[in-house]
Order: sequence, then C-alpha cells, then structure tokens
Amino acid sequence: MVPEAPGPLRVVPGSRSPDEVDALLDELFGPDDEGGPGVADAVLATGGGGAVVAGIVVPSTVLLSAGVAAVLLGSVLPARSLWRRAQRQRLAARREEAVGAGLPLRVTPGPVADLVAAHRALFAVVAATPDAVGAEERAAAHAAIADVAAVLGGGTPHDDEERAFVVERAEALAALVAGVEADATTVGRDDLERRRARLAARHEVDRIEGASSADRLRQLSADRRPEPGGG
Repeated sequence: MVPEAPGPLRVVPGSRSPDEVDALLDELFGPDDEGGPGVADAVLATGGGGAVVAGIVVPSTVLLSAGVAAVLLGSVLPARSLWRRAQRQRLAARREEAVGAGLPLRVTPGPVADLVAAHRALFAVVAATPDAVGAEERAAAHAAIADVAAVLGGGTPHDDEERAFVVERAEALAALVAGVEADATTVGRDDLERRRARLAARHEVDRIEGASSADRLRQLSADRRPEPGGG
C-alpha cells in the first residue's frame, strides 16, 4: 500500500504460513480436515463426558480411561478449528491495519519491483540519516510511486506504454537514491569529524582548568564518605 503522505510503503500480509503449532497438530493428529468438527466429534465428546462421570461414580478405571480418551478425541477437531479461526482473524486484522488509507500497488518482477526497491532504499536513508533527505525529495519520491499505483490500479503493466511510465519513474528515483546515499555517507563522516573536534576541545579545556566534570563528581563523592574511625 502506498500511504497518503510521504513515508515507507505498507506491506499487506498474504496467506498465513503454517507455524510450529500447526506442524505439531498435523504431526499428532494428521492433516487438517477442512470440513471442521462434525457430529462424530460431538458424540465422542458427549459420550466421553458421560463415561468420565460414570467412571467416577461407579467407580471404574476402565470407564474413566475410556471416557477421557473419547473426550480428547472428540475435542481435537473443535480445538484445531478454533485455533485456525483465531489465526485467520489475526491475519485479517493485520491486513486491515496495513491497508488503511492509500493506494494498492501490486509488486511484480521488473520495473515495479525496481521502483519499490528504490523507494524503500530512500526511506531507509531517511530512517538512518533524516537530514540527508529533504522534504521536497521525499514528496517527489512519494508522488512517483503514487502515480504508478494510481495508473496501474492494483494491477500490472500490460503494455509498453505503461511499462515505460513505470521505468521512467523507477530510474529517476534510483538516480536520486544514489545521490542521497552518497550525501548521507558524507553527512555521517562530517558529523563524526565535528564530534571528534568537540571532544578534543573539551579535553583541552579540562587540561587548562586542571580538572574535568568527572573529576568534580569524584571529589564530591569522596567528600560524602566518612573519615576512617570517624563517627
């Protein structure tokens, strides 16, 4: 999703990939039954519950064991169904949050992917060195990718004219990113040199004064310590 204002693109989650819990459930109970829990599961759970109660009342270890086993078997599909439903709801919530307001952009190999890569590279520099990218440059990068999203309408370039439209903006943005990254390196180096100069100046002032702020702190700390043998 291309946001309304200049900023990083938002990735819309796709289909949920199986996780460790899914793998464990499949290993223990076999592949998921897309039909979900049915009458047999209800019968097992209900009958098992009755057997558990009877096993406690009689008492009978056989009935109790059989009842517990039936309840567990009858609960497998309902529990798995609830787990998968909760996962799907979380995925839907993540999709809704990612979509928000903005324009959809389908990323496919070729010029669209190149444009997205350049846009991400620009805002990676923004995150690392904000001063290296001006507001006008951010706005121009946003306008380029928003234009492409608006033209394609969530689809892919289908003819040479649309591809040329995307390529032009991808190449222009890549050129801007190359310049920005070079300037960001210079900005970082210049900032480091200025910090080193300030540090050297501070050391020189401390040498002239004969003490530093750290020396003063250590002296104040020592003044608070009681004298040996004192009250």
